[in-house]
Amino acid sequence: MLKVPQGFTDLLPEKAEVFYFVKEKLISLFQSHGFLPLVTPSIELIDTFKISGEDETNTFNFIDHVEAKTACFRYDFTPQVARVIANQKLSLPVKLCYDGVVLRNPKKLSGENREIYQAGVEIIGDDTFLADLELVILANSVFKTAGISDYKIFLSDVGILKSLFYEKNSYMQISEELKQAFIEKNVSAINKLAARTNLPEEKQEFLTELPLLCGDIKMIAELERRCKIQQLKPFFKKLKNIAILAEQMGVDVEFDLGEVRGFEYHSGLILDCYAADSLKNYHEVITGGRYDNLLQCYLGENVAATGFAVDLLKLSLTVSYNKPVKLLVLFSDVDRSIEAFKTAQQLRKQGFTAILMQKDKYDDIVKSKCFDYIVTIDNHTVKIVDIKRNLESIVENLNADFVNKFLKDMIK
Repeated sequence: MLKVPQGFTDLLPEKAEVFYFVKEKLISLFQSHGFLPLVTPSIELIDTFKISGEDETNTFNFIDHVEAKTACFRYDFTPQVARVIANQKLSLPVKLCYDGVVLRNPKKLSGENREIYQAGVEIIGDDTFLADLELVILANSVFKTAGISDYKIFLSDVGILKSLFYEKNSYMQISEELKQAFIEKNVSAINKLAARTNLPEEKQEFLTELPLLCGDIKMIAELERRCKIQQLKPFFKKLKNIAILAEQMGVDVEFDLGEVRGFEYHSGLILDCYAADSLKNYHEVITGGRYDNLLQCYLGENVAATGFAVDLLKLSLTVSYNKPVKLLVLFSDVDRSIEAFKTAQQLRKQGFTAILMQKDKYDDIVKSKCFDYIVTIDNHTVKIVDIKRNLESIVENLNADFVNKFLKDMIK
């Protein structure tokens, strides 16, 4: 049996159907919010990603014999968006959306896919908190549009952790060990590593408290009131204001202030969203946030930017998908094939999925029981079979009222 590499998978029709449903819904949603579609190539010269600080060893790279340079498969959409804006000199601010595959090749496989299907949005050139608020509201709409009711939207700000290491107009380097401890939510390791820093005692104490600071707007308001570290108060105030405004739009948000993934990449608000599948397992489906410093690498100047990416495959695992009614339209001889084509066309106009096939070809398909109804067009009669209810109905001819009769008699 032929195998695919680790971290890659086939999407068989049952899952692929849900995947495409989710993908089409999201792209339509993004465009309805004024995000302009952008299609970028699946291949880039490696420099596009190296400029943004990506580790070349994590990409799927190769030598492009035409350019005689190292190229790679798309690792991330945001650097491509930055390249497009720099090369095409698009007027800012601009809102862009995209979808496609990214390939990532980590040194250690953790069970995660190396091929990730994404759809996402970017707001470039807007430095106001209203752009952050728009992303929060749009993330909520992603779940609503996909018909998901059990989900959580978490906010944080990378500036909270960074500010703890800013002392006397100089920035102290945060160790890789400490970053990893935060990623793993390893409270014990954070306590030990915090004690090794040269931070003032009150900052060390807050550092050890940070991974446990998960809660709602009341928690943020309490932090804003009691925290003695003055440089943190603006972050709490901004997060609280976004939560208040989001609530007015019917969006509930929570906070996880110990979230530090994308520490170097992000410059402000961090957005992290989860959705539950039928077994109540939560999947991280939306990640993003503000990255005001990244575009300087491409444009030569600081340009405000924020955005998020949706993991389409993970999102599709959490969708309660109602399949469209499927009909198999069979015809017994070529003489009635045009009638069969027209009947299938009528049914599709009513929103059904109608599959057309010659009668002597259908045995295996019918046995699969993947249809709701079978319409068989023989020489003199038309038989309709309701598979689920095991009911049959006979009509003598296919006149203009057939579809209306079908809707009335068979689908109640």
